[in-house]
Amino acid sequence: MRILEVGDATEVESVLDVAESINGPVYIRMWRGQVPRLFPKTAPMKYGVARMLSDGTDVALVSSGLCTEEALTVMATFESSGVSIYHLHLSTIVPFPVHNIIEAAKKAKYGIIVMENHSVV
Repeated sequence: MRILEVGDATEVESVLDVAESINGPVYIRMWRGQVPRLFPKTAPMKYGVARMLSDGTDVALVSSGLCTEEALTVMATFESSGVSIYHLHLSTIVPFPVHNIIEAAKKAKYGIIVMENHSVV
């Protein structure tokens, strides 16, 4: 079982192409109602790869789904206080992109914040 989660309108538009490319069952977590566009139309969802939204060194912020929009709002507060953020957006939940998380952890001086909208997978 593979789990994909969309974070914006661009990913909503591309998630079925990603799901079709996977051999086996796929579960898609998707918003209902109006979905904001956070990512360019020219940057569709990629299976198994986290999107790097900013490249800071103080704190790593990992977000998925609708929490990515909230994370982008929070980032402005951190950055105005002089805290640099390494922000990853995850659209592939299973298999979990461990290599991306390890890279983020290595860059973060003070720790990792995770923002997601689901229970234990």
